[in-house]
Amino acid sequence: EHYATAVGQHQAVHLADGSQLLLDSASTVAVSWHLRSRQAELKQGQALFEVTAMRYRPFLVDAGSTRIRVVGTRFNVSRLAQDVRVTVAEGKVAVRASGGEALALLEPGQQLHLHNGIAGQPTQANAEDVMAWQHSQLVFESTPLGEALEILQRHHRQPIRLLDPGLASLPISGVFD
Repeated sequence: EHYATAVGQHQAVHLADGSQLLLDSASTVAVSWHLRSRQAELKQGQALFEVTAMRYRPFLVDAGSTRIRVVGTRFNVSRLAQDVRVTVAEGKVAVRASGGEALALLEPGQQLHLHNGIAGQPTQANAEDVMAWQHSQLVFESTPLGEALEILQRHHRQPIRLLDPGLASLPISGVFD
């Protein structure tokens, strides 16, 4: 099963097992069903996952070189090229690089940032701020301007360019509708 959203569009997807996905703007996900697992591949963009618990049939999410394993929980995965952020609102998820061992077991309010499959340390994050996109808001807290513009670009058809690359690391904070 393949699902995709256009720029500026959100889409709620109800899966056969009772799980739900909410796709953010300009996002693509493929879902497949297997005897011993349920799998989703986030090809681009961002998705909020609300997974129905199935003890013997875990839900696996691939995002680039990152794999997330969950039994039942609510979490957000954001992918910009090879940067992946996993944020947990409820339950627990195990995160690892594809083919590697578990990097972290995340609990509610924790986030892990991975770049090319290399993880930083889990940090505290306000999951509701991270997931505010589902209410058409973007919340930035000391986010580098370059990264914020990449996120904003997902929501606009016209190109957004930063004319002075030296400003890309400038931290910005705020709530944007």
